Amino acid sequence: MKMGQFDFTHLRRPLMIATVVGTLLCVINNSYSDGSPMTFGLNYLVPFCVALYSRLSFLAEYSRENRPTE
Repeated sequence: MKMGQFDFTHLRRPLMIATVVGTLLCVINNSYSDGSPMTFGLNYLVPFCVALYSRLSFLAEYSRENRPTE
């Protein structure tokens, strides 16, 4: 993968993490929330964004460290 290109296979793990964590948050927050669609959406969106950011920042750091020297 060239620098600046996005590979959609990087979405698989963040989607799995968001599903598990989002479901757990929905169960925990069920008694405290009003049940609005925005609440449920944020329960899944926040873990997805965190997981995706973590994965992409790791890949960027890894590619910088393992860049072939000239």
